[in-house]
This record gives sequence, C-alpha cells and structure tokens, in this order.
Amino acid sequence: MMRAAAKIVNVITFIVLLLTSCDGYVECDIKPPQTSPSHFYGHANTAMSNELGKYKATQYECMKLCRKDARCLAFTYAVDTHKCATFDRDSVTGPQYMKTVSGVWFYDMRRKRKYFTRSYLGACQAKNKCVNGGSCINDCSELGYTCACPVQFYGKFCQNKFVNGYVFKTNIVKPSGSNTAFTYKNKHYLVVGGVNGSPTNAYRYNDTNERYEYYQQLTGKSDAKQIEHFIINGQLYVFVINYKIDEKKNIDSYIYIFDSRTGFFDQHQTIDTWSGHDASYLELNSNHYLLVVDYREQQSVVNSTVYKWNFTNNQFVEYVKIPVHGAKSGKLFSMDGVLYAAIANYFTTTNDYTIKSHLWKLKQSGVTELVQSLDESDVGSCGIDTFAIDGDTYLVVVNRLDCAQNTIVYCWDKSSEEFKIHQRIPVDHCPSRSTIFKVGGEVFMVITTTRTKWDTSDNNDNIYTTSSPIFKLEGTMFVTYGAMTSHVCNDITFFEQDGEYFLSQSNHRNNNNSMVNPKLNIYQWV
Repeated sequence: MMRAAAKIVNVITFIVLLLTSCDGYVECDIKPPQTSPSHFYGHANTAMSNELGKYKATQYECMKLCRKDARCLAFTYAVDTHKCATFDRDSVTGPQYMKTVSGVWFYDMRRKRKYFTRSYLGACQAKNKCVNGGSCINDCSELGYTCACPVQFYGKFCQNKFVNGYVFKTNIVKPSGSNTAFTYKNKHYLVVGGVNGSPTNAYRYNDTNERYEYYQQLTGKSDAKQIEHFIINGQLYVFVINYKIDEKKNIDSYIYIFDSRTGFFDQHQTIDTWSGHDASYLELNSNHYLLVVDYREQQSVVNSTVYKWNFTNNQFVEYVKIPVHGAKSGKLFSMDGVLYAAIANYFTTTNDYTIKSHLWKLKQSGVTELVQSLDESDVGSCGIDTFAIDGDTYLVVVNRLDCAQNTIVYCWDKSSEEFKIHQRIPVDHCPSRSTIFKVGGEVFMVITTTRTKWDTSDNNDNIYTTSSPIFKLEGTMFVTYGAMTSHVCNDITFFEQDGEYFLSQSNHRNNNNSMVNPKLNIYQWV
C-alpha cells in the first residue's frame, strides 16, 4: 500500500518463516538452514547412545533445547519417565549409535526419514491457543507458533475483535521527524530519526514492562526525514535519509546492517544526498530497488536516484536518474510487473509552485520515460503514496500550498494508461504526508499535519497544535473517520507486533508547543 504497505509487508515477513510446500516444516535461524524444522516425525521404540545432555522436559521443551544448541542434531523422549536426551548426531551421521528401546521416541532435527512413524511433533499440536477461527502456524518464536487471524480479529491468539479506533499505548521522549518499526528474529525494534541536531536512535521492545527501551545511537549525524527498513537474503538493513546538519545540506545518508552476533547496527553503505527528503524501497522480480529523493531547495531541476542491489558486493548501485523539482516525496511501485516511480514535486524555485508531480516508468538501467504530469498537483505537492484494492491501483498526492489545497486521490485508467482524478479530499490544517494501512479488512488513511496556517510571521506557538485527520475507505471513496492531535508531525508509521497493530507518531514539539522534550507517541489500533 503506500509507504505503510512496504512497512506492513516487511514487518510481517520479518517473522522468520521458511515453509516447505508439503509437510509444513519451519527452518529456524538458530541453526543453519535445512537443519531445524518445527514439525518432526518420530521413530518409535528407538534410542541412541552417547548423549550430549539429559533433561526432565516435555517433547516440545526438549525440541527447543535441541534447537538452541548448535551441536544438537537429534533428541529422544521417554514416554513413561518424561525424560529426553540430546545428541550431536542423527540417524544418518550416527546409525551405529541407534538401538531399540521400548517406549522411547527418536526425533531427527533435520531429516524426515520415510520409514519414520508419523508421530508428528509441533508447537501447534502441543500448545495451540488460537481462538475465533485463528489458524495455527508453527514458527521459530519462543511461543513456537503464530495465530493467523480472520480479518475481524487480532491479538496473539486472535482473542480481540476490531472496533477500529486507537488508544494511547506509550511514548518515547525524543524529538523526531521520522520513524520505522519492525520485527526481526522474534525481537521488536523501533528506529526513531533525529531532528534539529538530535541523533537517530534504535529502541528494542521489553516484553516485561511493555515499553521500547533505548539501546543504540546510530553512528553518523542525522536530521532524518525518512527511514526505510528491508530484508535482502535474510539480512536486515535500515536506511536513514538525512536532510541537513546545522545549515549544511550536502550531507551523507546511511544504510545500516544489523549484526546478529552483536545485536547492533553498523554502517554498511554511504549514499550521497543533498537535502535528502524521502526514500522508498521495493522488491520486484527478485530485484531490490531504493529510490532516494533529493530536495535541494534553491535549485530548480536536480536528479533523484533509483539504486539497484548488487548481489556481488552486497550494496546498492546507481540504476537510473530522475529529474525532480524541489521534490519532497517519492514512491516506487509496480503495475503488471513494470517498475514505476511517482515523484511529488514541491516547487521549481522559491515561491514558485507551478510544477506538477510526475509519474515515471523505469524501463531498464539508465532509461526512464515520463508517463504523466498529474492534474491539479501544481500546488506544492509534499507527499505521495499508492495502494491497490480489488485489482485497481490508486495514487494519493498530498498538496500543501497556503494550507488550503485538496489531497488528490487518483485511480489508474487501464484504457488510457494514466491516472485520472478519483477524489478530492479537503484538509483543514497544513498537511505533510499520508500513511495508508489496512486493518480487519478495512482500509484507512491518516494525513500528518504540521501547523494550522501557512503564515507563521506572528510567531504564535499555538499554530503548531494540529489535527491529523483519519479517513476510512467506503467502497472506493475515503470518508472522514477521526483525527489525531499532532505537534508538528511529519511521519506516522503503521506496524504489527505479536498480532496487534500500532501507529507511531513522530512530533517535533511537545504538548505545550515547545521544542523541549517532544514525544514520539505510540497508539494501539483496536
């Protein structure tokens, strides 16, 4: 969907599930690939000698012990005594150690032998608590499974029914212009972009106190306008695009790599940016693309860059250049397998907003085609996003000039092969961007706002307490649904965590409109 769509998809896929097609095996990253399925088939009345260790445990608990020991390839379970033993060999590497013992089950951690009895062991069978029609899926978490809920239910066990509202959950005292949240290797993370010279920080979720706790400052100075996260070949990366440091705007932006050995982020690649304002990641046809949008306030025409992942050196390399005009936002998306880039052009030069936003087709390396200049977008476009529903693709352009413009929703017309205006949405306060998300089978959109009026010459701090409207898609049209109070908010991220859904709201100012100790607020969507 949209900026949120990529985030939602990435957050969901971070639950490390690698399923085979027929037997539902799950391979966990604790062991090398193809070594540790979560479904096991036991060989009855079989034991093994020369164990690694012995334990008083259930079958499932013994399986988890074996999975967490890099040496363990098999385990046995004695039904009468409820004792298990782990081994550094299995039925293939150590057949000479196997022996017949009544009442003992032998479980291979990495091979399903055809002659094994279908005494199937998995967390769904042992511990399934999914309710309300939720489907149990074995995975690599501590719980051992995930509940896939019907669209109207949510929660770890699908125990809650959506009423489609939001409630305050927690906050982080930090000025922020952007944020992203995700789950990786069964841990939950939040990266909060710095603003006004503050650093970009990473936070990790504490299940005990149910709060995100600071644990790392990302290296390199930042004034982060946007943060993207993505996984390539199972490896997590985070891209922070920087706007300026003090008044210097020709500064670097950084891609960070997550080091699973240390649990910290390290700088992986430097991207040259000039007043970087937005970024968009997309995987298409097994290729990985990254759009980096440069703003460059005083220059009329500059280039933004689309990068493509090079699997040889594990870095992004330049793919195409796209001419932009004071661009504030961009979005990569695909239709019918073709790669497109939508660019929100803000102005040509200072105080000249007569440039329209553009749709580009990216044909191949170095080749672009201007498909369309979007109608009614020559009024200071500052945000752009896409979503698809019922086979149709929509484009949302947020316009800002004088804080008196409509947000325009376009729909792709397949016959003319261009976007046509579908809906005009008035926004009361000065908008910035849109976040579109799907919950319980319903589509919603929230538009971030930064101030109540265009003219700030009276220096009235009250103009910075705004209302960020929430809309709900009814049929194919958005209708007003609610609003969130904001304090110079440029980014709202939608994310999923343990079957529940959240919105994280970055604010530049606090509740008193001061720049002292503003808060990133996290709301739960219920």
